[in-house]
Amino acid sequence: MTETISVRIPKELADRLSNLSKQTGRTKTYYIQETLEDKVCETL
Repeated sequence: MTETISVRIPKELADRLSNLSKQTGRTKTYYIQETLEDKVCETL
């Protein structure tokens, strides 16, 4: 099950995320999910 959320990020970060996505062929969603999961697991 998934849930959709919306966040605002600085343009510079969005550009970096887009570039990473293009270079690796992975989606921006993939990187956002991985980063959030790592941070949440680290915090809890």
